[in-house]
Amino acid sequence: MTLAIVILNWNGKKLLEQFLPSVVRYSPEGQLYIVDNASTDDSLDFVRTHFPEIHIVENPTNSGYAGGYNRALQHIKADVYCLLNSDVLVTEGWLSPILRTFEEERIAVVQPKIKDEKLRVFTAYLIAEILSKLKHREFYSSFCSQLIPILKMLLNTNDEILRRKIIIAFGWVGTSKEIDLLTKQMLNDSDALCRAWSATSLMQMSFHRVDKEIICKKTKNVFSQAIEKEKDLYACGIMIEAAQILFSKRWISSSAVENIEFEKIEKARKTAVKFLSKC
Repeated sequence: MTLAIVILNWNGKKLLEQFLPSVVRYSPEGQLYIVDNASTDDSLDFVRTHFPEIHIVENPTNSGYAGGYNRALQHIKADVYCLLNSDVLVTEGWLSPILRTFEEERIAVVQPKIKDEKLRVFTAYLIAEILSKLKHREFYSSFCSQLIPILKMLLNTNDEILRRKIIIAFGWVGTSKEIDLLTKQMLNDSDALCRAWSATSLMQMSFHRVDKEIICKKTKNVFSQAIEKEKDLYACGIMIEAAQILFSKRWISSSAVENIEFEKIEKARKTAVKFLSKC
């Protein structure tokens, strides 16, 4: 079993100086990688000088936390990936129980016990986004299936911003069993963007784990209802965009939605509802 320990860095020389030595010392089981998000300090010079055994992956731009990892992991091959923050101090034997778990049980993902709701949501979101880039790997479906129960639990959050993240994640990893969950969110969620992203996630499912025809068959009436009754124009526009991709139609442009052009959105609403009610 090969293990890649991947640390994302952006202008983090001070953190690397403080925490990287412990990772190098106590991680003989894995190959270390520093993923650099276009740093402007001399953090990479520090790594090359003091830890030449560490592999460096340089992203051309700062793509943020999830984007940085997504870019880099496409170039790193391993059986197990450990995404480690640069401010983590590890101790001797920290990897042993983790690797033993992967060897002895049918486990796809492990993480530390995180009590902070925001961290739990962002961790699950990141895992889902990474999996969406690894559809060709044999573990993709099983890993997604293990993540789904966690997403369902996190969806109960009262924080609208966090709920949006979870809804988006369902589009990357959800199966046909999650279609009803997203249609309920699209119709009943109290937050307009949650309703909108539910529509988008239903569309995203067609690019990942669910056949497009199945989604269309199960959601056409719901899309019609949601689009017709949506009061938030921007959310309505997003729903129409998602529906037109699913049903191979062209009712509105992205620019009209982004600019919240009232007349164009209302015209598209009427056309979309008319079509969805009949099809």
